[in-house]
Amino acid sequence: MIGLVALLAHGLLLLNDGTYWDDWVLQPRLIEGSWSELYNWFSEMGLPVSAYFYWGVKLAGLLGYYQAAAFLLIFFSAVLIYKICLRFTWVNCYEA
Repeated sequence: MIGLVALLAHGLLLLNDGTYWDDWVLQPRLIEGSWSELYNWFSEMGLPVSAYFYWGVKLAGLLGYYQAAAFLLIFFSAVLIYKICLRFTWVNCYEA
């Protein structure tokens, strides 16, 4: 049931190939491979470790799998929240 709700709510994410918000800055740097600009951009945001993450994603060739990864993370987050609510009896199985 959680999977169906996630698919209905976020399923179009899998079909959308648009570029939004910070991806306008991030994506060209990843495609061109300009490591210094990428590192400087993340350092200015206070997240220099993120530059290493995105560089690793590019080197591994996983840039095309962002949409699927985002959908799976949304789905697993929903399952995790459901399990936590049941575990701590904040809600019963019908309310969850």
